[in-house]
Amino acid sequence: MSFTKVKTSPGESGSIVKGAISPRASLTDRITGRGGDVAPALRPLAQYGASYSYVMPVPPSLNNIYENNRGGGRRKSKAYGAWCLEADWELARQKPVRFDKRVDVSIYIAEPSRASDIDNRLKPILDSLQRCGVIERDDNRFVRSVRGAWSAEEKSCRVILYYAFDTVRA
Repeated sequence: MSFTKVKTSPGESGSIVKGAISPRASLTDRITGRGGDVAPALRPLAQYGASYSYVMPVPPSLNNIYENNRGGGRRKSKAYGAWCLEADWELARQKPVRFDKRVDVSIYIAEPSRASDIDNRLKPILDSLQRCGVIERDDNRFVRSVRGAWSAEEKSCRVILYYAFDTVRA
C-alpha cells in the first residue's frame, strides 16, 4: 500500500497516512477520494444518451476472491485485495462520472489462455464501480443489465456504461 500526503488547513504542514484521510484533514481534503480524485458526490453526473468507457485491470475469478481462515470462516484473498486497490486507483485516474439512475453495463475482458467462466469475472468489476462511486449500488435498482464478453482486441478490461433506455429523467 502506498502512502499519501494529506493536506490540512492552510498554514499546517500535513501528515503522512497509510491509505487513508487524516481525521485532522480539512473539509476540502476530506472530500477528495483515492488518487486525489473528487469524491463521488461531487463528480459530474453522466449525461443521458452518452456512453462512458473505462479501462480496468482484468479481475480475478470469483473462485479466487476468498480463502479459508485456519480457525474457520473466510476472508478476502491478498490477490483480490491487490486487484481491488489497483482497479480503484485506475478508475480514479480516469476521473469517472457518476450515474444516479439505472444503467446498462457492457464489459469486455481480454480473452484468457485457459478456460474460464466470464460470469465469475463480472462481480468484482461491478463491486469496484460501486466502491468508487460510479454507480450507487450494483443491485437491480441501479443496474438494469450486464453484458460480459471475451475480447481478442482488449489487453485488459473495458467497461462501458450508459443510462438504461427505460430510465426517464425526473
